Amino acid sequence: MKVFPFLLLIISFYTATYAQFERVTYGVKAGLSLSNIYSGDFEDPLFKPGIYGGLYITTDIDRNIDASIEAVFSQQGFKLESLQEVSIGNGTELVKTEGILRLDYILFPVIGIYKPTEKLRLKFGPQFGYLINNTITNSTAFFDGSIVEREVAGLQELTKKFNLSLIAGFSVDVYEGLYFEARYNFGVSGVLKDEGNLLSDDNFFNSVIHIGLGFDLK
Repeated sequence: MKVFPFLLLIISFYTATYAQFERVTYGVKAGLSLSNIYSGDFEDPLFKPGIYGGLYITTDIDRNIDASIEAVFSQQGFKLESLQEVSIGNGTELVKTEGILRLDYILFPVIGIYKPTEKLRLKFGPQFGYLINNTITNSTAFFDGSIVEREVAGLQELTKKFNLSLIAGFSVDVYEGLYFEARYNFGVSGVLKDEGNLLSDDNFFNSVIHIGLGFDLK
């Protein structure tokens, strides 16, 4: 799989940093993913909740500056909803339709960390994503409570495997290796194939908030 070179990069990073720097920290993280898109083609897309989780390695560069590389699984995508009246028999019925696009990525953030205080860390940098799953689920809910649902899989011909975004966020130390983090992932490369112009209205771009906890294992 094409994801293997990224894993080799992480191993190489760990080996190099462990040999050159006195302090190397590694740990785990997990939390809530709130994802959406920005695009000129969709009106008022809704946030789709999901989860994220992964591993990281951090090394010190200077007294107030660290660098980190991560491997994170992230559930992303967006949701669309609408209400409309449909004719059924001699009357009409209010029907709710919902469409969910699910995009699951393995993310590889490369992060610069600035420490203005002992507990606060400001984080920013590029993030490389590898798409591992993409499905669309359509559901229709009728007034009587019945639901018709349909899932469409195999969208590889429509979506790009690789994705680039920028991240910005912060973390706050809570207690002995445990910390709270929040960050925003701003997509700069489009999700769809064949529409490669950056920030083009013909494509859509990931917009993701991660809120969770991390723990330093060392």
